[in-house]
Amino acid sequence: MKSASFPNRFLPFALIVGLHSIPTIASSQTPENLPKIEGLYNTVADINNSELIVGGAIDLTNGGSLATKWSNGNVFTLPIPQGFTWSSASAVNDDGVIVGSGGSSNEVIEPLVWVNGLPVVLETKGFGGAAYDVNKAGDIVGYVNTDRFTAPALWRNGQLTILPGLFENGGIATAIDDQGRVAGTSQGVNDGSGGQVPTQWVKNLPVALPVTFGQDYIGVLGVNRSGGGRTSGYVIEKRALEGDPYGYFVSVAVGWQDGEFRQLQNPSGNGGSVAYGVNASGLYAGYTTAPFNGPRIPTVWDQDGPIALPLEADREAIAVAANDKGVVVGSDTTDARNPTPILWRLNSVSQIQMANVQASAGQSIALQARATRNGAALPNQTVNFKVNGKTVSSVRSDATGVARLTYRVPFFARGKQEVTASLSSGKLVSRNIIIGKSTSVAAITPASATRSKPLILRANLSANETNVPLANRRLSFVINGKVVGTAMTSTRGVASFTYQVPATSPLATLQLEVRYAGDLLSNASVGRASITVVR
Repeated sequence: MKSASFPNRFLPFALIVGLHSIPTIASSQTPENLPKIEGLYNTVADINNSELIVGGAIDLTNGGSLATKWSNGNVFTLPIPQGFTWSSASAVNDDGVIVGSGGSSNEVIEPLVWVNGLPVVLETKGFGGAAYDVNKAGDIVGYVNTDRFTAPALWRNGQLTILPGLFENGGIATAIDDQGRVAGTSQGVNDGSGGQVPTQWVKNLPVALPVTFGQDYIGVLGVNRSGGGRTSGYVIEKRALEGDPYGYFVSVAVGWQDGEFRQLQNPSGNGGSVAYGVNASGLYAGYTTAPFNGPRIPTVWDQDGPIALPLEADREAIAVAANDKGVVVGSDTTDARNPTPILWRLNSVSQIQMANVQASAGQSIALQARATRNGAALPNQTVNFKVNGKTVSSVRSDATGVARLTYRVPFFARGKQEVTASLSSGKLVSRNIIIGKSTSVAAITPASATRSKPLILRANLSANETNVPLANRRLSFVINGKVVGTAMTSTRGVASFTYQVPATSPLATLQLEVRYAGDLLSNASVGRASITVVR
């Protein structure tokens, strides 16, 4: 996400990223190219359940753009209000209501909504703004500029409501789901640390979402599309490579659900990733890469982990949104100055799903994969299982589409083994057998506090490779380097601790950590955030 003065979450192509091979949903399926306006830089932003797609077409010679939509195999530009010279579209709901922004040569950005194809400028405070998302009820979110700062905005029935940020410094609302839950960022306090705090608004009241930042977190993140109570986004962390004392900064795809944090796995470990959207069933859309610069591989994440979208080996692309019918849209960015809008129809092909497995060396485990087509079970299919590239056995799927195989982990096995399950049609999925310790992810919610009043600190813990919450683990809560208390995680991996800020505490930002010491199954981890003492 750009700075608060001119945020635009649908210009992802300048991110610095690389490539890694990961499992594919349907290796023989290629994406469909969408038509584009030749000579312009065509981008897609969103898709609804009727496959109406919206985005923009940018003239790279002068920076001007026009909002566009794709319908029935054709691409159209959207009309703009009188006096406007440019526009862009960011989201569309199932009634075909489109939102975005536009402006004129004076560079003031204005929030726009297209209803029945006609543009309307939304109310602001006189300093401009932008609209980023719209739900099925027609509620719109974005931001407006005030005489003090950029503020999160909600338009309901055409009426503007400015949403409060966590720190009275404003922020941006970037997403709203069909239940009316708003997500975005609050601008952090002006104490030199900077940064934006991921925030969810329920009934217009802000609540911080948990984060897990490395030692050198640089204070930048994006909160993108929401769906079904989930929110997609990314954080920026500094990652270290073996033998590299300096490390490098990398974007890490994340998701939030019901106030809990999930790091979306990248098979390369230290590579980059971004999640741009999530649909109502929990399918995240984005991309992953290997460490350092290189092509992006379009990726979706289901409940079990990352799955690469089909794409020719010499090409790169990103996925930006998925509708509830399994249609994913994105851009082929192989030609960086001339991207091609594309879509994948996940439910039109056979698919195979498989979960990660945690095991010990020498243990016998059950490998299980399920074959489906259009969401229905595919019985009597031959499923071929491989471990680390070597065929173990072929098994027929039962009436529910499930193929099961008992596999004995070698006594000498360490770390993880890659398991591939494939159909004869070429569709495959790859997961991990985690042997010994998995990588744990500890996350904690930033907080605003008042002196002498109790504050509930909330953290969660999960195993990164398997997406499983870690229950009954002890977490330590640390403020400014001192342990102030401990708590055990619940079955959902959540731990809470009540802390009372001392009456003598200065009005400042306290460094907050949650620490997990690790155990026989999981490595240690630390989540970092802050407490802002406001009075």
